[in-house]
Amino acid sequence: MPECRINLAHCVAYLAESPKSTRSYEAYNRAEEAAKADTTAAVPVHLRNAPTKLMKDLGYGSDYIYNPSYAYVLPSFTAISLMFLTN
Repeated sequence: MPECRINLAHCVAYLAESPKSTRSYEAYNRAEEAAKADTTAAVPVHLRNAPTKLMKDLGYGSDYIYNPSYAYVLPSFTAISLMFLTN
């Protein structure tokens, strides 16, 4: 990748000097703990893949909204059993 090495070097320097936050790390850890705490939590129906007619008839993926297609979408990616989970 000789054609982009300078661009990558600029990117590395910029990111190295930028302000840091642990919010993503903490959120990921909380999500991982929640997933491990309840391994029986089902994937919400609107997020499930629907490769067959039966699954489509059962409503799999029916209310899924692809975010780039809509300006403002309030996503619901959380299983009902995890919605009330607190720290």
